[in-house]
This record gives sequence, structure tokens and C-alpha cells, in this order.
Amino acid sequence: MARVVERLQELKREVEQHQTGYAIGAEQTRNSILMLGGESGGGTNFNVVPEQCWFTVDRRINPEENFDAEKDRLIKLLEQCRRDGIRLDWEIFARRGDPPLAPPTSTSAVALAQSVTAVTGQAPQFEMCPGLLEIRFYAAMGIPA
Repeated sequence: MARVVERLQELKREVEQHQTGYAIGAEQTRNSILMLGGESGGGTNFNVVPEQCWFTVDRRINPEENFDAEKDRLIKLLEQCRRDGIRLDWEIFARRGDPPLAPPTSTSAVALAQSVTAVTGQAPQFEMCPGLLEIRFYAAMGIPA
């Protein structure tokens, strides 16, 4: 596991150099994400070297990135580990979510901005929300969101 994580750490450093150009709240959320080991496990006791172990890899892309290309890049790295003699299997639990972007000039954005301005007296500033939200399902069905 350590040998695979070392290689993934290299990719993580590269991935986290990617930044979105879209307006976003917190500056650190501009960077793309490759999170290693959000979940992990292995072994049967603290004093036993495990026969197997596992961990998760969570890759979140920014709108400027291509989901399929980034997925292929990750898989190629894992395949190279396997070719180098590391016993390795993986499962993909893709919660694919191409980022739905609605321009501030869209009908729903204009209506929202007018409502916010009417209530608060100030025009809202639109920004991207990082991560995966349910809005992607509406966008995929052509429903303004």
C-alpha cells in the first residue's frame, strides 16, 4: 500500500496545482482535489502484518478539467503499479458529476438575483460551490438550476 500511495502522492501534488478560474468563496477551494485514504483498512490485530489492505481515492475535478481524462490518468498510474509487480486491484465507484455551470445571465440566475436584490437591497455575487451537489441532476435533465 505504501508503494502505491507514494506514487499517488506525486499525482496529488500535480493535481493540486490545477486551479479553477471561476469565482469561488474560499481561496484554497480553487485547487483540484485528490484525497487519499478518506477510508482505509486492513489487518486483524495491531501486531499482525496484514495480508491485504485498502484505501479510497477521491478525485474531484474543477470545471476546466476533463473527467474522463483525469480518470484515465489515475487508472494508468494504478496499471503501472501493477506492471511494476505490486499486487493491486481496484473498484471504481464513480459518482460522476460534470460541473453544471449556469451563467449569471441565465433565466434562473437573473430571477434569483432580482429576488435577492429586492429583499436585501444588494445584488448578489455568484460563485462556484466546490464539490458535488444535487444540482448536477437537474442540469443533466435540462432543468435550469
